[in-house]
Amino acid sequence: MVGFLDVAKDAFGIEQKDEDTEQTFGVWGMGPGPYLVLPFLPPLTIRDGVGYAFDAAMTPYTYFIPWWGTVAGTATNTVNERSLNLDRFERVAESTVDLYGAVRNGYLQRRAAAIKQ
Repeated sequence: MVGFLDVAKDAFGIEQKDEDTEQTFGVWGMGPGPYLVLPFLPPLTIRDGVGYAFDAAMTPYTYFIPWWGTVAGTATNTVNERSLNLDRFERVAESTVDLYGAVRNGYLQRRAAAIKQ
């Protein structure tokens, strides 16, 4: 409840799942499509882009918070994730010849594993 209480877990024993629409599309047999890197969006495939748009449309707070508030929150999370994983990213960048290919393969493997789970 407003981030302080987990009513679903405490009252009903329902655990939070970390699935998204993109995974559902993958389970339903939709192929990933080409890998894309677009400005102001995370790296994604066509399937993930469609799922990302669907998830955004189904997120209730986006209808009540101004767009710039959502963008600011996303930017903050992105900078935080990058800072927490900076050492890992630098090690990969130093140890690979093709950084784009390494990031693409890692992303596609992570998404495939999430769909199989």
